[in-house]
Amino acid sequence: MVRTMVRTGTAMIALLLWPGMARAGIPLVYDGEVSADVVERAARGTGLPDTQFDPVTLEALLKGPPQTLGSAVVRHCSGPPTRAADLLANAVRAENAWQKGDPIVAMDELDLGIGGLGCLAERVDPAIMSRMFLLRGGLLARGGHPDEARAELRTALSLSATRDWPANFPAEGAPAFAEVQAEPERVPLQLAPSSSGAAPSVDGATMPAGSALQLRPGLHLLQVPSTAGLRSAWLTVEGPSTLVVPSSFRRPILEQLSDPSKRDDVGMLLLATLDVQAVYVAHTGGLWLVSEEGGTLSTTTLIEPSAAAPAPPKKGKKGKKQEDILLPEPSIGGDVPEE
Repeated sequence: MVRTMVRTGTAMIALLLWPGMARAGIPLVYDGEVSADVVERAARGTGLPDTQFDPVTLEALLKGPPQTLGSAVVRHCSGPPTRAADLLANAVRAENAWQKGDPIVAMDELDLGIGGLGCLAERVDPAIMSRMFLLRGGLLARGGHPDEARAELRTALSLSATRDWPANFPAEGAPAFAEVQAEPERVPLQLAPSSSGAAPSVDGATMPAGSALQLRPGLHLLQVPSTAGLRSAWLTVEGPSTLVVPSSFRRPILEQLSDPSKRDDVGMLLLATLDVQAVYVAHTGGLWLVSEEGGTLSTTTLIEPSAAAPAPPKKGKKGKKQEDILLPEPSIGGDVPEE
């Protein structure tokens, strides 16, 4: 979805003056340096006043939650974690209420279960959750809300490719279900970083490394493994998008801006976590401008990074430098003098 164009010069600095950037200043990302130094370098490389910059550490970005670029929005859980057993209980009570002729109670239980699904701290059971969306779609169709019904049924089919409409669910949902089944549209969702040890899952399916997941437009369940456990969120996808998982990035990171084959992932990390269209990066003496325009990621080198510093000399015994250790000189006859 995103390709890289590299241009030189400062012509793209005007991009940073776009309206709608909700930060106190222009974001300037750095790692392992003194913020005053990187601000001075950015001011020197751009001609902008140092008061224009808002320094941000890379570490702060890596601690952030998953974000998106493109035509997708992620909504993170704002409540306590939920358990699969509790959601199963909501599903059972909803179906029992419908069978007893009480659609209002059924809908209430479905709302509770689906609301808790976005905070699920365990692996989702796609088949069970799919039935919740199927029943909710059927109830909405029965109540005269066909558009809302189709939206619920798309999520149901994303969770589980059910072939037949359940005979004991509202009959009014069957025509809408058939329509949604026949919809051909799929949109790609890519992952950044493109290779990750613990990949997230969408609707119970692990995202593939290096290729896009083809999804129905609509609401999907995102689950991301982390050191704190499994975290769930709702992901709404309407068009080609990228899911950026900051915790999956491994150092070295900013160094990759000098590598055309690797800089895309870094650019997506910066733009998604900061929620901006342009950002400066100061690292190892270099300065870059990373921006996005019309779905295209662009990286401009404003100051070339410094050459790698030479490795410090090795030390011998008792902390002496190797070149400081004096070896005994051999005698003329070749004998080593006695100590």
